[in-house]
Amino acid sequence: MSINFSNNQDFTKPFLARFQQQLSAVFERKDLIKAIADTLSPHYYFTSINIQLVEFHTGTYFPFLIQQLANAGSHSSFKAITNTRQSLEDTIIRDAVRKEDCFVITAGDIRSLTDVPYWIKTNFDFGASELLVSPLKVKADTLGLLFIWSDQPESFCDCFRNLINVLSPEIGYAQYHMVVNEVLGLHDWMNEAVLSLSKKLVAAKNWDELLVTLKDGLQKSFHFTECIIAIKKCAEQHYRLLSSDPGLLENDAIKYPVNDGIYNVHAAAESPVVVNLGDLDLTSGPEWLRKVHLNGGRELMIAMLPSDGVYQFSLLLLADKVHHFEPADRQIVARMSSHLATTISNLLATEEILSRERDQSFLLEFSRRLATVRTNEDLSKVMAAELAKLPFIRIYGVRMINDDRTTLSTYVFDKHAASLTEDEMEQILNYKDPIDDGVADLILASKDPVIFNISEMIAAGTAPKYFQAWKAMQFEIETVAGTPLRNGDFNLGILWVTLDVDQQLNVRLLNGIASQIAIAMSNIFANGELVNYKERLEVENKHLRDQIQTFYSSDIIGSSQAIHEVFELVNTVAHSNATVLLCGETGTGKEVIARAIHESSARKNKLMIKVNCAAIPPNLIESELFGHEKGSFTGAHERRIGKFELANGSTLFLDEIGELPLDQQVKLLRVLQEREFERVGGRMTIKVDVRIIAATNRDLQAEVDAGRFRSDLYYRLSVFPISLPPLRDRKDDIPLLAEHFLAKYGKFSLQKVNAISKRAIAELKQYNWPGNVRELEHMIERSVLLCDGKILKKVHLPVAADKETLRKESSFHENEKNHIAEILKKCNGKVSGKGGAAELLNLPPSTLNSKIKKLGLSKNVTAP
Repeated sequence: MSINFSNNQDFTKPFLARFQQQLSAVFERKDLIKAIADTLSPHYYFTSINIQLVEFHTGTYFPFLIQQLANAGSHSSFKAITNTRQSLEDTIIRDAVRKEDCFVITAGDIRSLTDVPYWIKTNFDFGASELLVSPLKVKADTLGLLFIWSDQPESFCDCFRNLINVLSPEIGYAQYHMVVNEVLGLHDWMNEAVLSLSKKLVAAKNWDELLVTLKDGLQKSFHFTECIIAIKKCAEQHYRLLSSDPGLLENDAIKYPVNDGIYNVHAAAESPVVVNLGDLDLTSGPEWLRKVHLNGGRELMIAMLPSDGVYQFSLLLLADKVHHFEPADRQIVARMSSHLATTISNLLATEEILSRERDQSFLLEFSRRLATVRTNEDLSKVMAAELAKLPFIRIYGVRMINDDRTTLSTYVFDKHAASLTEDEMEQILNYKDPIDDGVADLILASKDPVIFNISEMIAAGTAPKYFQAWKAMQFEIETVAGTPLRNGDFNLGILWVTLDVDQQLNVRLLNGIASQIAIAMSNIFANGELVNYKERLEVENKHLRDQIQTFYSSDIIGSSQAIHEVFELVNTVAHSNATVLLCGETGTGKEVIARAIHESSARKNKLMIKVNCAAIPPNLIESELFGHEKGSFTGAHERRIGKFELANGSTLFLDEIGELPLDQQVKLLRVLQEREFERVGGRMTIKVDVRIIAATNRDLQAEVDAGRFRSDLYYRLSVFPISLPPLRDRKDDIPLLAEHFLAKYGKFSLQKVNAISKRAIAELKQYNWPGNVRELEHMIERSVLLCDGKILKKVHLPVAADKETLRKESSFHENEKNHIAEILKKCNGKVSGKGGAAELLNLPPSTLNSKIKKLGLSKNVTAP
């Protein structure tokens, strides 16, 4: 039965009153549909009813109530269709929100219209014949739209439309109150859900607990497949991800750039944003997003969480289908975002504290072990043991700034980094590169580690040669970090470490390690200086003792013209740094002249170092001159400082330079030219400031012509030659020399000899002295020992057949041999020690032993 409201006004008020009474008992959406259907169905025919909710601020409408009685309800996409938000600009909808009364749409109208909403068209496709659309207004504002369907034509007569116009305001107010109540109820429910979840989040002690708690808690409110937390430092331009599914992301240490088309696009959003992954160009997006899509992710909700000023956080929720997340889901995430941000900040703070404690513990142990380090070998062992504990370091090395302050060379290298040949290891250890290579100088000017990509720099042509060498040795190095090694404001070198791509560089810890290594290196250098100083003192003491035993006099004795010319040359050259070559026969006083030059120079406050090139075995000359490192050759049980290093800042006297082998002449020439050398077995270049005085009793020019002496070394040595006259050419000096030696030895004789007779002086002048001043000294010493009074009346000169024989060198050797033999007999064969032959002859025991061997004497003699 149908009722015509236009003809039966008396029925309107009771009908409306009954409907209002029914609405007063409505609290849920299904009750509203039932009330409308119960009111209309006894009087009019229709198939189904649905109500859409209008949101003008979003420009959309979406389902509020659906009575699924239409044939379209069996459509496979019915739920998705009816749950989809649609635009208010759609055909039919655009007109409906502006109208005051209801209107009818027929199947014929649908065929003639364009842009008909898909869900409306689908209902007509599945048998609907007419649709009545009525705006639901509250105070002149359209809150919703009422849709009544019929599968029969002309179902909605004028009286039916009039009734709907009367009921629509009541339905609108019912819808309004229901929305308000639902919002209030949802608000209370959300508060309770957020409060409950927040309590659980606070209890999380690590990231795994947090992610599991978060996922379980949110899934009680709405469904999703996975949750991810993104963390970014405010000062950095990359972020990292933490997932509740360990297999979803490759590694939680990987950093992604913020300008990846996802993070930077949604970072400014004030409320959660839903993204359809199918709408994105995943080929240009971040790798993690492609992997998420391959694992079934189809929709992504991104919620930026409140920042704590140091970090920025965001929550990402994944769904396995589109149009999944509803407005209420976004509201829940928005309401709990501050609680989640606080929990993340607390976890990061705890993580930072634990990390600092671990770093501090490591540095304390590292410092404790470094305290025992004395050499770079010790440092290498400690670094190998301790740095292996750190996951972000693969290979390490230390490059030291050399003394020239312009180059770097390898100081410590990770020998276990790769399988290296001896040549490759030697190559690494001998690298010497300039500081200003665009890499080292950048590191040394920085306070923190500087990171480089080796392949990129090689491709760009900006890589230093050691980058290319590292790459060529197949270390599989891509990323390296260089940290300055600095003691105070003084740069010592660079600590290099290679980095794994899946490990995050711990800048704070690496800075601490570099600081400890720098202190250890400073201690090693200081310890080396102390060792050098100790060794230098020991060697200087030995030299002083040797010089005391062989010391003739620091004064040059004589007044002859020949010796006066020598005086003038000595005075001329003494105050310069010029190399001096002293030439003269054996015993002419070359060492005395060398000492006089040294004592008159600016270097006199340091000990003059003497080397007798003839007394050193050829295989030990290099070690004697330049020193050696421990283990550099058989018998090298400890490091030794060479004479050149010992004479730094002083004078080096190279006696008998003509006896130096040719192979050693080359090395000596290099030192004289470059003023630098390396110890035997060493790799460190040592610079020295040494003044050279060389002496020889040979004709070096003749030796050069004969090919036994290098011409370039000869010219280098003979910058300022001084020829010392033989004693036979300065016999006027014999009385002075004789008195000097008598004073030296007479006071130790039993008779206290203190004078020499004129006859003895005359005899001395008669002799040609092939052994020169040294022979005169020995003759005076011998004669004093044989003297039986206070006046030396006779000097026991060697017996000679004639004067020509006396000039021969062999007579000197014979005299020397006889004299030494007599002294040995007197000392019962004792060579060294108090009362030994070396003491009486004023010779070092080593020199006397060499002479005994050379002259073919035997020490097994006794006094007659």
